[in-house]
Amino acid sequence: MAITLYDAVPSSNSDRVKIVLHEKGLPYERVTLTLAKNEQKRPEFLQLNPYGKVPNIDDDGQVLFEYCIIKE
Repeated sequence: MAITLYDAVPSSNSDRVKIVLHEKGLPYERVTLTLAKNEQKRPEFLQLNPYGKVPNIDDDGQVLFEYCIIKE
């Protein structure tokens, strides 16, 4: 199963995570949230990230939402 990356445009932290995924050759699906519409505050997203921030990665059920952890 591919990694799902939840991101937003513009988001420099999301861009950094995309670069790391590309450099490592990891396939991923991208779900882009519109922050102006508060999509990051919807209940289904808050289940993944209680802080309601991007970027967020779901790797087959293992969810990472701290940018510093994701980019490692």
